[in-house]
Amino acid sequence: MSFSQQVKTEIAEQVSGGKGGRAAELAGLLCMCGTVKFSEENTPVIVVFTENEPAAGKYFTLLKKEFRIDDESAVRERVTASRRRGLRVTLAGPEAEAVRRGLLLPEGDISLCGSYPPPQLVASPQQQKAFLRGAFLAAGTVSAPESSYHLEIACGSPELAERICGILRGFSLGARVSHRAGKHAVYVKDGEDVSAVLSLLGAHRALLEMENVRVIKEIRGDINRRVNFEAANIRKAADTGAQQCEDVRYLLRHGGLAGLPDSLREIARLRLEMPDATLAELGEALSPPVGKSGVNHRLRKLTAISQRLRETRGE
Repeated sequence: MSFSQQVKTEIAEQVSGGKGGRAAELAGLLCMCGTVKFSEENTPVIVVFTENEPAAGKYFTLLKKEFRIDDESAVRERVTASRRRGLRVTLAGPEAEAVRRGLLLPEGDISLCGSYPPPQLVASPQQQKAFLRGAFLAAGTVSAPESSYHLEIACGSPELAERICGILRGFSLGARVSHRAGKHAVYVKDGEDVSAVLSLLGAHRALLEMENVRVIKEIRGDINRRVNFEAANIRKAADTGAQQCEDVRYLLRHGGLAGLPDSLREIARLRLEMPDATLAELGEALSPPVGKSGVNHRLRKLTAISQRLRETRGE
């Protein structure tokens, strides 16, 4: 089972409570996969198509609890086409009229109606969370935390995408909207924000799993950074040591060490004998011992003398 399916299965088990919670969650579901039509008798027909079993199950549960509509009142059809497979649920008659009135549904493809849901259905934070839960159930995906942090809700219109994005931002989340090739989606990429969305949806088991993965990834990342830092320091020290040895050899070849103080000649000898030694190791080998800053000062002097000699010789 994918991580997205885990999240959907978990939140499908919950039933929104509080005033307006169930209606808001139904609105979220219908926003993503619902259509309202009218029969020849001018009565509403509500059609829901979903490829997601948890979403279909939650739809029936909410209808029963919010409108006392039994499963038998809706016609279920398995749809198997070349490009789409899923469950189509059709609700007609007085039951559909009750749902239409209760949820203030517009006529036509609900997801293309930028004004739906009306403000009164998503007024409180609890209603907004329920609405997001329904929307994610019907059209959401979230990447497995082992691979990346990315949560997305596909929308049928740019207006709907902007509204959902606004609700998420109202919870201080870094949501963004993508409009590509006629498709619209709200997405969240930051790991902390994805965790926060899972918490809003009530997917606490999935949240715990994600947080465990995040901790492991952060520890590994910290270890990798430390290893890379140490490796870079070792490479830098090796390159510097090799250049210092070359400077000393150049001074030896051209008599550049003659007349230098004993302290510089001694550190030059030690650098040739210990090309891979650190500054601290070179300092300990001196008599008397010298600190790292003192060793570094002497080696810099040798480098400067070597450079002046090269300039004098035109090299």
